[in-house]
Amino acid sequence: MRRLVVAALSVGACASAEAGASAYFLGTSVYATDEGCVKLKALAAGGPKNVGTVPETLTSQGFKSWEGGCAFGSIQERRRHKLYVSRMTCFEGPERWLEKNSFELDLKARMVTVTVAEGRTKKTTVFKKCDAGKGK
Repeated sequence: MRRLVVAALSVGACASAEAGASAYFLGTSVYATDEGCVKLKALAAGGPKNVGTVPETLTSQGFKSWEGGCAFGSIQERRRHKLYVSRMTCFEGPERWLEKNSFELDLKARMVTVTVAEGRTKKTTVFKKCDAGKGK
C-alpha cells in the first residue's frame, strides 16, 4: 500500500513539474476558431458568459474553455518557426489526461493548425489570431 502511495505521489509531482511551460511561439495573442473569435468579441462587448458563449481559446499558456483546458508541458520545435509538438496536461471537470498536440504556424495568415493525436486518430482544428487587424 505504501509503495502505491509513493508511486502516485511521484507521478503527480512529475506531471505538475512538467506542466506550465510557455509556448513562446504563440506570443501574447489569443487564438480561437472563426466562431470562437465572434464569441470573444461578443463577450468583450458585455455579452453573457456561459457554456454556450465562452469559446475554447489558445494562448501561450495553453487551451482554455468554460469546462476545462490543457496546459503546455514539454515543447519541441520540429521545424524552425513552423512546427512545434507538445505534451499537454488536460482536464475537464474531475477528469485528467495527457495528450500530444502539434502546432503548425502560418505567420502570414496569422493562424495555427492544431492536430491532437487521440490514439490512432487525429483531430485537426484551425485557430486564428482573434486580435488580427488590431496592430498586435
